[in-house]
Amino acid sequence: MSPERQPKGIPAGGQFAATAHTEAGIVLEEQAGSRLELPDDGFLGRHARCPEPRPAEWVFGEDASVDAAVGTVMDGPLSRGVVNAQRREAFQAWHEWAMNRYLETKSPDYMQFAMGLRTGVSSLYERRLAHYEPGLDRFNQSGTPVYVADHAVQISGTKRASIEDREHWRKLLKLTPDEAWHRGHLAAGLIVSGAEGYWGLRGDPDAAALGPECTG
Repeated sequence: MSPERQPKGIPAGGQFAATAHTEAGIVLEEQAGSRLELPDDGFLGRHARCPEPRPAEWVFGEDASVDAAVGTVMDGPLSRGVVNAQRREAFQAWHEWAMNRYLETKSPDYMQFAMGLRTGVSSLYERRLAHYEPGLDRFNQSGTPVYVADHAVQISGTKRASIEDREHWRKLLKLTPDEAWHRGHLAAGLIVSGAEGYWGLRGDPDAAALGPECTG
C-alpha cells in the first residue's frame, strides 16, 4: 500500500492485522494450517425471512442459490440495525483467515476471496467513507486497501446500512471480476448479517473461499 493513499488518522494495519483471538466461541479446525476462530452468533433464518433450517438446495457458491443468499442480506439484520460486536469480530477473523490461507497454500482464490470481503463490506458503508474514492480501480487488489475495509467495519457498528447501501452492494456483486472475488463479496454481506453460519460457511470455510466443487 503506497503512503499517499493512507489518510491521516486511519491505521494502516487496522483490526485485520494478525492477532490472537482468545475469546472465540467456535473454533473450526482446518485440515492443514490456519484455524478460523469465530464468536458465537444467534442468527436464525427468520431474522431474514428465510426458512429454518436452510433448504438443502441452497448451497453457498452455487449460481442457483445466489438470489437466496442476496435476499438474506437485503432483508436481514442489516435492514434493521447496526452490526454487533460479534459480527464485526467475525468479519475480522474471516479476513485474517483468508489471508493466512493464501500465504499457506499460495492459491490465488484465497487472496481474491479476501479482496471480495473488502469490497463487500466497504460497499455497504461507502457513502460514509469520505476518504474512499476507488474510481475504476475498485476491483484491483490495491483498489480497496485493508484500512478502508477496517474503517467500514468500524462504521458498521454505529450506522445502519440503508436500502440504497444494500442495493449498491448488490449492484457491485454483479461486477466482481472472478468467482472467488464474487464469493468473498457475497460472504461479506452474510458475515456482517450474522448469516454465514446459516449458509454453511462456518462448517466448511475452504469451500466458501474456493467453491463447493473444489473441496471434499
